[in-house]
Amino acid sequence: MLAAHLVEVLHSGLIIVDAHGVVRLLNPYGAELLGVTAEHVLDRPYEELAQYLFWHMRDYLRDSAVPKALSAEADNGDREFVIQNGRHIRFSFGTMRERDTLVAIVITFVDVTELRNAEQKAEDTAREAEMAFALALPNSKVEMKLKSSPEYQDLYDPVTGQATVTAIIPDGTYWHVVNGLRIMAELKEIGVFQLVGLDKDTMVQAFIFHDIGKDQPRLALRQSFVPAETFEPGPLHAARSADWAAKDYHLSADVQWIIRYHHTPESDLPNDFPKALKPMWRLLRLIDGLSAGITRRQAKIAPITRDGTILTIREDNDDLRYRRAYTISIYTGEEHSLP
Repeated sequence: MLAAHLVEVLHSGLIIVDAHGVVRLLNPYGAELLGVTAEHVLDRPYEELAQYLFWHMRDYLRDSAVPKALSAEADNGDREFVIQNGRHIRFSFGTMRERDTLVAIVITFVDVTELRNAEQKAEDTAREAEMAFALALPNSKVEMKLKSSPEYQDLYDPVTGQATVTAIIPDGTYWHVVNGLRIMAELKEIGVFQLVGLDKDTMVQAFIFHDIGKDQPRLALRQSFVPAETFEPGPLHAARSADWAAKDYHLSADVQWIIRYHHTPESDLPNDFPKALKPMWRLLRLIDGLSAGITRRQAKIAPITRDGTILTIREDNDDLRYRRAYTISIYTGEEHSLP
C-alpha cells in the first residue's frame, strides 16, 4: 500500500518497462508530463509510448534508453530532449537484474522546461547586451582598453583587513560595463528614464567611459592583499577617465562631470558641480555598485522596483558587508534600510 501511494504522489515521472519491452507502470505525474493517458500505454509495447515522445523512429532508435537496455548495450544513463508536447524532459534510467538476467528497466524523468527557458533567456539577454554595447562603442580601442583591465573576486577577512584573490576575470572591466548596461536596461523598463533630469544617452555614455582610465594591479590567484593599499583611489581613475572622455572622444560636459566625480561622496562634491546632474550622478553610482557586486561578488540583484522617484534595491551577497535591502530617492539621495 505504501509503495503504491508513493508512486501516486511522486513529483517526478516514473516508467517501468519489463524485460520484454512492455510498459508495466506509468505514474500519474509522469503521464501528465508526457501528455498521455496511462491506460492507453500500460501493458503495451514501449514503442507505443515512445511515439508520444520522439518525433521520428530514427530518433527513438538513436536516443531512447529502452532499446539499448533491452539489447544490453547500456545499463544506465541520462537523456534530455524536447518531446512532442514541447516540454524539455530529462530522463534517467537504470536496469534491475537477477543473476545477470534483465528484470526491468526503471526510468525516472523531470520537467526542466522552465530552467532551460530561463537559461535561454539569460543567454539571449547577455548576447543582446553585448551586441548593444559593441554598437555603442565609438571604436575598437575602447573595447580593447576595457578588456585589458582585470577584475578580481576575493574573500575579505574583516579581522586582518586583508582579502585573498579567489578568481581572476581577465576582461573584468569590460563585463562590469556590460552588466551595468543590463541594469540600465532594467531601469529603462520600469520608467526611470522618463523622469525629468535623467537622460538615457548621457547615462550610457557615462557608464561606458567611467572606468576607461582605470589602471588595475596584476594579482595572482590566492594572493593576499590590503585593498586600500593595493588599488588606486577611485577619484584618480575617475578623473583620468573624464580627461580621456573629453580629449579623445569629445563627450559632453555633462558626461564629463558625472564620470569625474562618480567616486566622490556627495558631501565632497565641488560647489560648482551642476545640481541638475545630481540625479544622473546618483543613478550612475548606484548602477556602478550593483554591477560591481554582480561582476566581482556574484551578487544576485532582485528586480528593481520604482515608486515615483524612489527605487527599491535588494542585493543578496555572500559578502555580508554588501548584503542589504534599501530604498533610495533619485532626486534627494536619501536612503532607508529595509528589513
